[in-house]
Amino acid sequence: MFLFISPDDIDDELLNQWNDLYRRSSVKNIFYHSDFLMPAFKHLMPNVTIKIAVIYDDKTNLLIGFYPVMFDNHYKIFKCRTINALSHPYCYAHEPLIDTDYTEYVIKVLLQELSEYGDMLRMANIQTQSKIYDDLNKIPTPYNDFNPYARACLQTDLSADTYWEYALPKKKRKEINRLSNRLSDTGHIHFEKSPLSTDNAEKFLDLESMGYKGMGGTAIKSNPYHQAFFMDIINGHSDDITPCIYVLKSGDIWVSALVGFQTGRYFFAFKTAYHPDFSDFSPGVLLFQHVTYSLLNDAPNVIADSCAAPNHPMINSLWRARIEMTTAEIALNTRFGMVIRGIKFIKSVRNLFNTRHL
Repeated sequence: MFLFISPDDIDDELLNQWNDLYRRSSVKNIFYHSDFLMPAFKHLMPNVTIKIAVIYDDKTNLLIGFYPVMFDNHYKIFKCRTINALSHPYCYAHEPLIDTDYTEYVIKVLLQELSEYGDMLRMANIQTQSKIYDDLNKIPTPYNDFNPYARACLQTDLSADTYWEYALPKKKRKEINRLSNRLSDTGHIHFEKSPLSTDNAEKFLDLESMGYKGMGGTAIKSNPYHQAFFMDIINGHSDDITPCIYVLKSGDIWVSALVGFQTGRYFFAFKTAYHPDFSDFSPGVLLFQHVTYSLLNDAPNVIADSCAAPNHPMINSLWRARIEMTTAEIALNTRFGMVIRGIKFIKSVRNLFNTRHL
């Protein structure tokens, strides 16, 4: 059974079914948990029309699919009905939340039912090492296009010391040690990991506001809706997700900090901030050195998602593993699929003609 509902339609029964589905899903994504999405619906996108595709097993009435989407009126140069996965810089759900045992069935239902509401479906951040990706490739559609990219992550069987030597060349490690020694001249340097409380969350927001994000108006504290979202997600009531904060200090001064969230063996590096007075010491690099050691010492089998943009120069050099991802663009009806295929064919012929006449 397929339903298309609004966030306001979510009651306690559906909320419990939703979080149970989160635990059964094949891909762990904290941004899909109600602790994140409910505050996102409330604070991040108050003026955006959001619909949620919910799919139940017809026999057991078990919730097996949950997919919040947004709408647009164009796709590239085309004016058309486009359905986009829910996305915001602070909360990117992207791929559907699907029960592991029902992946192919849920995707088929989604593509069939969403064709009533749009011409094109755009799914971002689909992990290519997942059943969702495999089944999307198996199911015939009028047109699809996959655009791959990768995000840095930390995943290794090595000890912290061995990994650090493996990941960074000797020259880079020597430079980081030099920066650390210089920083120690400013005061007693120490690193702390602690639960994320309201008190240290507010200190983190103050730290972020001191830097270039505060000056540019992009810090969380610059927007009351973003600040309300942040405070709500750290005060979630579920045991599924554990918020924590990592802080590098010089004396009592916060040099840099990372807010992260743990769910099982998965860790998500949500937001970082640093003190502008310490920018010459590469505070982000020094912080992630300590975070790397802390993660590998506390949970050797951890999979830590950097949540960073692809090809991020700092984190890519420290966390060497990659989460291979793709954006899937799928035509939901034959007519629009033929239009896109025709345009791509004309472009390929034109490119071939231009190449031959160089």
